[in-house]
Amino acid sequence: FPVTIVRLFPSHDNPEQDRTFFFPYHIQSALMVPIFSDLALWGHLSVHNCHNLCSWSDHEESGLRAIAVNISAVLQRQRAEEANRYKATHDTLTGLLNRAAFNGLLLQTIQKAQQNRQSLSIMFLDLDRFKEINDRYGHSLGDQLLKGVAERLENLCAPQITLARWGGDEFILLLENFDQTIVEEKARFILSLLDFPFEVRGKEFCITTSIGISYWDSTPFIDAENLIQQADIALYKAKSMGRNCYALYEPDDRSREIDLELEQDCGPLRSILVRYFSDNGRKKQIATKPPMNIVTGK
Repeated sequence: FPVTIVRLFPSHDNPEQDRTFFFPYHIQSALMVPIFSDLALWGHLSVHNCHNLCSWSDHEESGLRAIAVNISAVLQRQRAEEANRYKATHDTLTGLLNRAAFNGLLLQTIQKAQQNRQSLSIMFLDLDRFKEINDRYGHSLGDQLLKGVAERLENLCAPQITLARWGGDEFILLLENFDQTIVEEKARFILSLLDFPFEVRGKEFCITTSIGISYWDSTPFIDAENLIQQADIALYKAKSMGRNCYALYEPDDRSREIDLELEQDCGPLRSILVRYFSDNGRKKQIATKPPMNIVTGK
């Protein structure tokens, strides 16, 4: 970057200003070098002579210039490292925490909550029928809507509430040390936040969300994976209730969790068969025909 060497001497043109700036510090002459960071002036590096009114040699100028260049290089490296750390922990579209950062925070928060016997709650949000908007209007407009949703959800954030983008059209919140009734109030507030239409590119879009809630009161041990999984199960329950609502995870929802695992691991057909042949552990009786050899017909 361009470096300008500036010599400052007490001048005869404005002696009063010189006395105000230099004399209290007994400065007779000074040499200043600007320090730039990303082509913007960050500050300056200066040396002063408090004994003599002198000129500065080329060797002194080049030495000060070299120090300024090194400082600028350090500043640029620090800026690049900060940018990389930010990218590693934040979603590039919304600026919210990303999934990896949220999981790390959740692990720490669970440990703290266990020590202090505090409650925790997870809210899993999935925007209803958002794929239809992406398919019809394109992902660029959909991204603008996601940013608008994120900005509204940030109104809920507080020292005890952390918001992150889980991925796609899913968001997740961590609420620390709230009673269950307060958690439900927060869920209703989120639903009301999305009541007002979003305007993007001259069009209005009405967005709703379904919310699944898992609540942990610090008594039974639970890990981060199970706490998130319970909120995910509650989210599917909210979807089945008609969307644009919230649902709490309850112990009876364990069967739903098993069904979901079967559907993910074995495919929808296997899941359907398992649900057909079992009802809370009791086998159903069905009528079947004897096996037949399709070659002989017997």
